[in-house]
Amino acid sequence: MRWIFIFFSVVQTCHLFAQVVRTNVIEHFTNTRCSICASRNPGFYGVLNNYPKVLHIAYHPSSPYSNCFFSQQNVSENDGRTNHYGIYGATPRFVLNGKVLPSANPAINTTTIDTTLNQLTPFAISVSDEWITADSAVVTVLIKTTVSAGVSAAKLYVAVAEEPINYNAPNGENIHHDVFRKALNGNEGNLIPLPLVNDSMSFIFHYKAAAGWNLSNLRTIAILSKTDTKEVWNAASSKATVTSLADGFVAGSNLQIFPNPFSGLVTITNAAGKQLKLYSSLGELVLSETATSNRYELNTTNLSNGIYLLCSDGQCQKLLKK
Repeated sequence: MRWIFIFFSVVQTCHLFAQVVRTNVIEHFTNTRCSICASRNPGFYGVLNNYPKVLHIAYHPSSPYSNCFFSQQNVSENDGRTNHYGIYGATPRFVLNGKVLPSANPAINTTTIDTTLNQLTPFAISVSDEWITADSAVVTVLIKTTVSAGVSAAKLYVAVAEEPINYNAPNGENIHHDVFRKALNGNEGNLIPLPLVNDSMSFIFHYKAAAGWNLSNLRTIAILSKTDTKEVWNAASSKATVTSLADGFVAGSNLQIFPNPFSGLVTITNAAGKQLKLYSSLGELVLSETATSNRYELNTTNLSNGIYLLCSDGQCQKLLKK
């Protein structure tokens, strides 16, 4: 199976923000042959149902049962994230906002989650997904620095999950939630520079879905963490349904672009007098032109195939050349 990801950043100026409320994330380590998991997971999900804004992703490490159905579909990365937290060897285990919780029954209750609610963070984060072919998606993670945090770098981890999956597991569990499918930038994520205060950065990834995945149930989860303690600065998830990359408007403007994907010329309407900038997948400015007519064409013949961002007035639209 061939996996591809593209990673780059583009800095844009944003308006002044205050600190934002952190989105909590629970990383759950379970196994479809684990009878203890089957007895404890329902109680956990019962608690989680009361917190719709708390994110959840479930990994299936190969220990204590290497023949776990979901583990076998991606052994190295399920195990890799488990080893990232040093908890390989027993399930179920839970990590809340980057902190490993004690192995207990229950490991998470309402008090555990309530103590983490409404905490502020200097970093806002959002995630969006777009299909560029029938089974290939582009993921955009946007990070904004709203106030100074006194740090210049963080770890960004991005993973694809499927919600839900119906599978009659040997341990009796039939519905499996937010099942981890693929890490887009390694088991620990990437060390990234953080944007300056009032600025933002976009990080773009590309993945190809495997056979058997329900594409309409895929979502992407991004976790921004401290480099020393693994504590989560903030997290975000895309919508459950991945949208299509197609002809459309540059976000926040009245510019309409087509075709998308494109091969040579890109047409922009309502463009007269607008400054148009096209960025490559490395964040490099490859074209910069001022539109001289209301219906303006960018000639991209000399550009290689790949993903680009067309920006105007600080707003951008993703394009694909193929």
